[in-house]
Amino acid sequence: MPRRTLSLAVLTGLLAILAASSGLAAEFVPGEVIVKYRSGVTRARRAAVKGVLPDVQAVQALDLIGGECIRFSGMTTEQAVAALAADPAVEYAQPNHLFFA
Repeated sequence: MPRRTLSLAVLTGLLAILAASSGLAAEFVPGEVIVKYRSGVTRARRAAVKGVLPDVQAVQALDLIGGECIRFSGMTTEQAVAALAADPAVEYAQPNHLFFA
């Protein structure tokens, strides 16, 4: 695993532990999901993956993790996460979390 990816994974884990242990309220942006694709997934395949969501558009490329933030409408965030996570090209999908201190 490249050093930057490992550092991001460690940082993400530490943020999750901090949020759980310090009482930070974790919320998410309705209608937005972070998707990390498996290594080697092509642009065409990524487009096909996103095609399961209604009215989808890219918000921001997340090149450091090999993913992107996407916006959609017509279903709940939980339904979108489940639909994306079911695809074998997706390593993980999660709501676009906001953290407040």
